[in-house]
Amino acid sequence: MGQISIEYTELPGLDKKGKPGLIGRPVLDFTLNYKHGRMFSTTGLLDSGADYNLFPGEWCRALGINISKGIPVNISGIGSRIPLQGYRHHGIKIYLPEYSFETAIDFCMEQGTALLGRHGFFDKFKRITFEDQKKTATLEY
Repeated sequence: MGQISIEYTELPGLDKKGKPGLIGRPVLDFTLNYKHGRMFSTTGLLDSGADYNLFPGEWCRALGINISKGIPVNISGIGSRIPLQGYRHHGIKIYLPEYSFETAIDFCMEQGTALLGRHGFFDKFKRITFEDQKKTATLEY
């Protein structure tokens, strides 16, 4: 069994008192590939509240994907009362240090941050542990 450990990345946000500041977030570096085409290196937020992987639609161009040829999906979540249009694409490979897997990703033109969700990312691991006090996360595969 292998594991990947990451340290949280400090990003702008609101602290526990609602004041602007830097907040530690579990951000992971990875590389994407679609059908042995272009490799695209990027980052994504480990989001245990996201049902599925959700990535910016603009990334489709970098991967050689026609976004509208995916399976149409409605995307909603905190703060979005009207569902947004997304497109699910299967067969996308995610490469991490010493571990890779194929998954499905929803792409949405209104999405700005890559969210790594429970179906398609978390379920590819034996265990994912968040240690917020230490500002670390461990992914066991």
